[in-house]
Amino acid sequence: MMKTKILYFSVGFITCFVGFFSIAGFLHYKYPYTTLKGTPKKFGDIKIVAFNPADLQEDEDSDEVLMMTKNNIPFFYASTNESGKVTEIAVLGLEKQVRFNMFASESPSGWERAMYSCDRNNYTTGEQYVDINFDGQFDAKGFYDDKGRRLAKYIHVDNDWKLVESTKSKGVTVDGIKYVFDSNSGWRQDDANSLDQKSQ
Repeated sequence: MMKTKILYFSVGFITCFVGFFSIAGFLHYKYPYTTLKGTPKKFGDIKIVAFNPADLQEDEDSDEVLMMTKNNIPFFYASTNESGKVTEIAVLGLEKQVRFNMFASESPSGWERAMYSCDRNNYTTGEQYVDINFDGQFDAKGFYDDKGRRLAKYIHVDNDWKLVESTKSKGVTVDGIKYVFDSNSGWRQDDANSLDQKSQ
């Protein structure tokens, strides 16, 4: 009687085990891009894993993060908000010091604000370049000291980098002229500012 129970248990266990992995294998084959949280996938020596930052007690605003590592060093991540939309992707250099970030825009499949910079101790140092409208042209750059304080800001106007004197909520001032950013054409003189100058 005892041997029969052990036999039934063994057959049941093996059937469930085989069935579970058959279903898992089928789902992985049919839906290869499904997220397996906390379980790294591999591509050569690259590991890919999705996780919730809160699970790792990390201080992140993201709801979920996709990370890729090479030799166990992170070099790429993408983060989502609570609605599941990807809001940012970043390519990282060694020890996360060199970064290229780009942020999702409101338009479908659109991107904006591509940034290239060097980070140390969680703040920007050296030079930071920003492509505001994601068209392949850096539109602004800043210079930062070793403590992350911005020393100077420049905008790209007329094929030249020009030093910004002051920053307003809707533009910047260069050589006494106010510029605003146009997503189609880049930096241009503010129309209201130009009219004021003509009337003087």
